[in-house]
Amino acid sequence: MLDTMILSHFTLADRLDVLQDLLLDAECWTTQVVREELRAGSEDHRELTVACEADWLTTAQLDTLDEVRCFTKWAARLGSGERDLGEASVLAAAELREGVAITDDRNATQVARAYGARVHGTIWLLAAACRDGNRP
Repeated sequence: MLDTMILSHFTLADRLDVLQDLLLDAECWTTQVVREELRAGSEDHRELTVACEADWLTTAQLDTLDEVRCFTKWAARLGSGERDLGEASVLAAAELREGVAITDDRNATQVARAYGARVHGTIWLLAAACRDGNRP
């Protein structure tokens, strides 16, 4: 489950293709909240529309009652106001799908680990590719 920071950094570096390659054997998900954050960011950085439209990413909507409850729980844990909603949505979707949240947000990572969530960042993806002999 990919958050806004991961998708935007790879996109702004014009390397969204590398991220896709790093995740070639995995189901790739993000959330509607993340896509909306990317769309909002595309007002200042037009290239972010590429990440918004990435067809290799499945979008978790988080619109059922259980999904909304899980999202609300993660938003409260992160202390989300206008910020950290993307991270909260990714952590909720990862929990609901028994997946891994991918974020480079230090606070979100610390909070997630404190609650036993599976969370990693870009370095983990790169290290896994190197271990598997697939250099990015």
